[in-house]
Amino acid sequence: MDGYGKILRVNLSTGEIKKEELPPEIARKFLGGLGIAAYYLYKEVPKGTDPLGEENKVFIVPGLLTPYGIPTASKTALTSKSPLTGGFGRTVVGAPMGVELKKAGYEMLVIEGKSEEPVVIKIVDDDVSIDSAKDLWGLDTREAQKKLKEKYGKISTAVIGPAGENLSRISGIDFEERQAARTGIGAVWGSKKLKGIVVKGTKKPEPHDANKLRKLIIKWAKIIKDHPATKDDMGYGSGEFLRWMNLERGTFPTRNWQWGYFQSFYDKAKEGELLGIDPYYWVPKFRSGRNPCPNCTKPCSQVFKLTKYMPGVETDGPEYETLYSLGSELEISDPEAVAYLNLLCDLYGLDTISAGVTIGWAMEAYERGLLTKEDTDGLELKFGNVEVVAEVLRKMAYREGKLGKLLANGSKIAREKLGKGSEKFAILVKGQELPAYDVRGIKGMAL
Repeated sequence: MDGYGKILRVNLSTGEIKKEELPPEIARKFLGGLGIAAYYLYKEVPKGTDPLGEENKVFIVPGLLTPYGIPTASKTALTSKSPLTGGFGRTVVGAPMGVELKKAGYEMLVIEGKSEEPVVIKIVDDDVSIDSAKDLWGLDTREAQKKLKEKYGKISTAVIGPAGENLSRISGIDFEERQAARTGIGAVWGSKKLKGIVVKGTKKPEPHDANKLRKLIIKWAKIIKDHPATKDDMGYGSGEFLRWMNLERGTFPTRNWQWGYFQSFYDKAKEGELLGIDPYYWVPKFRSGRNPCPNCTKPCSQVFKLTKYMPGVETDGPEYETLYSLGSELEISDPEAVAYLNLLCDLYGLDTISAGVTIGWAMEAYERGLLTKEDTDGLELKFGNVEVVAEVLRKMAYREGKLGKLLANGSKIAREKLGKGSEKFAILVKGQELPAYDVRGIKGMAL
C-alpha cells in the first residue's frame, strides 16, 4: 500500500483541529479498523472517565482495505467508553463514510471535548471545520441527512436521532441507512452536542501493486460467488439464518426468551408453508431493491417497501437480528410490522436489539403484574401489539412519560429502578441486551 494517512483530531470544546501522523509501529501492529480504534481508546481515555463527560472520546477508524474495492471490505469501527456498559464500547458499520475518510487521507478521526451548541463536523479532504447544527437538532435521522446533503452536496453523512440527543444509552448513529447501533455511542455524540459528520474525499489511495491487486479482486469475487455457502443464495439476506435457528436448532429467542422457537409459524414452516417473518415469504413479496455495503459481492440488505404502515415509504432491512428483536422477541409475526418498527428505530436512532429486548422485558413485567397501567402511561404492554410497540419506541427516544423515562436507558437501568425480582428475566450481559442466539443451545455464544 502507499502508506498510512493521518490521524484527524477534532476538539469540540476548544475548536482545535489537528492532523498528526499515525505511528508506523502502531499501523503495523494493529493494521486498521477495530484494532487501532481499540488501542487508542485504551491509551487515551482514562479509567474512571464519565462516558457522557468531556473526557470521553470517540474513535472512528475504517478497515485497512476499505478504499481498494476488495470484496466485502467495507467496515468502519467506532469505539468509545460505553454509557451502556461502562466499559469498552464498540460498534461496526458497513457504510460509504469509511471509504470517504480514507480517500480524504485519514486513517482515524478522533472526536474530543464537548460543544456548547449543536454542531456537525465537515471533512472535505484537507478542509475540516466545525459547523453549526442548530437547525438540525431535534430532527430524525432521515430529515437531518437530507438537510446535510442539501447544504453540502454529494457527501457521505452520519447523524444521531432524537434518542442520541436525549442521551439514551441504547442509541446509535445512522450512516445513511446503515446503523452503528451497539453500546450506546449515539449518546456519547449527543453528550458532545455532535449531531453529525459529513465526509468527502477526492484522493485515490494507491496499493503497492495495483495490477496484482486487481487480479486478486477478480479471483476472490469469483470464489465468493461460486462457493457452496453462497452460490445458491437467492438474496434473502441474513434473515435466511432464521430458518435454521428456529426450525433446526430451537435457539431463536422468542417472547423475551421464554421459548427457543417462534411457534406462530414453526409448525407450518415444518410442513413447508411460507408465512410470517420467514424471509422466503416476505422478501419476494415486499423487496423493491437492494442496498449493499460498499465492495460487497453478496448483498444481504433488502429494500423493503411499506404498504400498510407509512405506505410507499422504503426502508432498509429487516435483517436477522431485527427479525428477532422486533419480531419473535415481541411475538410479532407480520414482516411489514417488523420493517416498520425497524424504520422507527432508525429514524429515532435507537439500537433495534437493545430497544426490542428492553420492550420484551417490560412486556413480561407487565404480564407478571410488576408494571401497572399507571407505570405504562395507560398502555397495555401485551406481546404482539404493533401499535403499542411503536408508541413505546417513541416514548423511549424522547424520554416521554413514566414509561419512556423507565426504558430509555435499556433494561439494566430499568430493572434496577423497578426491582420486584424483574432482574431475573432481563436478558443482558454486562449491561447490554443480548442478540439473537439462545446461549442455552449455542454455548459458544455465551463466551
